Amino acid sequence: MTDMEMHFYFYKKDLKSFKNAQSQKDGLAGLKVAFSTGLIDFNDHVFDNLVKNLHKVQSPNSTAVIRAIPIFESILNKSQPPFDYYKGSLDYPPCSESVIWIEFQPNYPTNKNLVNAFRKIKLAEEDVSNVRPYQALNGRQPHLVHLQGSHD
Repeated sequence: MTDMEMHFYFYKKDLKSFKNAQSQKDGLAGLKVAFSTGLIDFNDHVFDNLVKNLHKVQSPNSTAVIRAIPIFESILNKSQPPFDYYKGSLDYPPCSESVIWIEFQPNYPTNKNLVNAFRKIKLAEEDVSNVRPYQALNGRQPHLVHLQGSHD
């Protein structure tokens, strides 16, 4: 079971901006990291600074400066997990089909403090969920990739 996902977007340099890339076929790459609690007794301190500061962004238009999080080092430094990749869409309207998604498998373990801190954030227009409806596959197929060796 997935308790939370983080999405990281990257755009092609020649498109010059995220805004330009989101309307272009394969203009964006999206990296999805899924998190689950209860997988193991987990006490990773990678997100401690984030958890301490999330209260500053509890409502729309609030901001906070949060120190960089070594998410990639934390996940990829231990091993090179298998991942799925597929052509898909943005995860918010207009849901443009412009994203090549990379989704790490399996879920990354986390503690309930991180998940609960995110659940307290209030969204715009009284929205209570930031989960969009599933989109049609439109014939797309995911591909599972297993990398060999370990990350040094």
